[in-house]
Amino acid sequence: MEYDRQRHRDGYAAGVPAYNRPRKPRARAEAYGVAYVPINREQIFERDSWTCGICSLRVDRTLEYPDPDCATIDHVVPWAAFGPHTPDNVQCAHLVCNLRKGQKVPDNA
Repeated sequence: MEYDRQRHRDGYAAGVPAYNRPRKPRARAEAYGVAYVPINREQIFERDSWTCGICSLRVDRTLEYPDPDCATIDHVVPWAAFGPHTPDNVQCAHLVCNLRKGQKVPDNA
């Protein structure tokens, strides 16, 4: 999906500060107007063999938030770029990698 800057500017993300955005995935997906499918984090981590989809290094399953190397769910195409909350658009990622990536859309997406 091509990023539509005007749609983003006119959409939810541009008009509501981050601290006011819904935290629950279903509510965020609805706010961004993207598809939502319930996701089991453990299944995604197992599917990806506990390997970070951003840096390709192993993720230590024993680490917990807020450790920078703990496992998180990364949206390959972020919600801010109207990427869906579906299993084929998420991947395992280190917290620090996910935060560095932010709302960037990968070249191959």
